[in-house]
Order: sequence, then structure tokens, then C-alpha cells
Amino acid sequence: MSYSIITDACSDLTPEMVSELDIVVIPMELAIESKTYLHYPDCRNLSIKDFYEQMRQKKVAKTFQVTPETYLKYFEEEYNKQKDILVVAFSSALSGTCNNAFLARSQFLEKHPDAKVEIFDSLSACGGQGLLVSYVADNRNNKKMSLEENLNWLKENTLHLCHRFTVDDLGCLKRGGRLSATSAFLGTMIGIKPVLHVDNEGRLIPTDKVRGGIKAMKTIVNYVKTTIVNPEDQVIFLSHADDIEAANKLIAMIKEEIPVKDIKLLNFGPIIGAHTGPGALAVFFLGTER
Repeated sequence: MSYSIITDACSDLTPEMVSELDIVVIPMELAIESKTYLHYPDCRNLSIKDFYEQMRQKKVAKTFQVTPETYLKYFEEEYNKQKDILVVAFSSALSGTCNNAFLARSQFLEKHPDAKVEIFDSLSACGGQGLLVSYVADNRNNKKMSLEENLNWLKENTLHLCHRFTVDDLGCLKRGGRLSATSAFLGTMIGIKPVLHVDNEGRLIPTDKVRGGIKAMKTIVNYVKTTIVNPEDQVIFLSHADDIEAANKLIAMIKEEIPVKDIKLLNFGPIIGAHTGPGALAVFFLGTER
């Protein structure tokens, strides 16, 4: 029996990737002031441009977890296709979405004791989560891994899925509780840009504070260079928050220093973009450690 791979819209996979990988992506809800939206991979309710334009206007965006009820709906749909289910969820350290998947699984198995539903905490977010899902889909589609084999692969490799990113608007991190108001103000005044990563517990952690965008990019490139494994065989993901010029600059810097197989460009969707603001840049790849 085949199995379905389900993830959530925080993964930032493009519609083309979703189709090619043959996966299911659950949309996630967000609100900007009094208006609510569902974020899908194709951004049908709110375009990336419109979202970041509202962020630049200093509007406050609030994001919401995938509810157990929503998970149950998708579990039923896949079960009715006679498929087992593997869920790769948004980091439990950043959202209650993963916990809600476990709650839904318990309810679902009471109704369908013959079903097989596995939940895996990706300990990842945005393009990192998306890259992990792409590996899992390739394992199923091309390497013909069973659900159990794929689950073991996740357990062995997730803590090698590296995230490194920088943000342009420190105020968004402050509003999200990542920086004090004073730190955000002073950092903006003197041009400080933080570099951050997602640690082994799936938490967002600052690693460096540098002055200026180019220095932040060089710090990221150096981290990739010293951490990546088998770069010639890797397709890395690079995400940007409505700053294609900076993204292309970072791509060029990586290719100049590191012989990667390819780089795929993604957008920072609103689920993480609500906390990073416009101008964020991130790279995701498999490395020696996070």
C-alpha cells in the first residue's frame, strides 16, 4: 500500500513542487488586523507582494495553528483513498500545529483502528521544513522507501537539516518576542543585522550580530561552506522575503564559494514572514550538524 505525505503551508513549497512531489499541503490561517486569510502554496487568498506591502506599512500579522479538526478532515480524505499517512509538521517549538496533529491522530485511530498515521516533528520551519519534505517525498517516489523506512530516515537526518537566515526589520523580531524594544531600536540605528538559526530543539536562536547586509550574507555563506556535506550532490533551498535582488546576490556568493548541485529559490510565506518581516534571507541544506 502506498502512503500519503502531509505537511502544512509553513513549508513554503511552491505549487509546482507540491505537484511534482505528490504531497498534500494543509493551508494555514493568518490575520492582518481585522481580516483573515488562508495561506495556500499558490497564495490564492493573499499574494506574497500584497502580504509584504502590508508588513511594510507596519500592520501586525497574527498566525494560527492547524487545528485538530482540520487534520481530521485531511486524514479522512487520505484514508478514503486507502492510504497510510506520514505527517511532517512545523516545529513544535514554534507552533502548536504538531501537537494538534497528535491530538487528531488519537481521535482518528479511535474511529479507524486499522489506519496507520505517523506524525513527525520536523523541528524545522519554512524552507527548512520544505526541504525536509522534499527529501521524504523523493525517498518514497524514487527510492521506494516504505513509510517505516522513511520515518527512520527522518529520525537519522532531521538534525542535519541546517537553517541560517538574517532579517532586515528588527522590529518584527521584537514584536514576535525575539528581541527587546531597546535592542531592536539600537540595532536598526547602527545597521546591525542578526544572523539566526533553528537549533536541535526546533527553536529560533540568534548566532551572530553583524553590521550590514553584505556582512550578514558572508556570514551565512561561510557557515554553509564549513558545514555542508557532499555539496556537489545537494540541491539547497534559498528563501527571500520579497527581496529578489538580495536573494540573487546571495545565490551568486554561494555559487562562487561552494560547488552545490543547484539552488532553488522560494518565497518566505506569511506564516514565518509575519515574524521576520520583508527583506529576510535564508538558506537550508544538509550539514554535519545544525
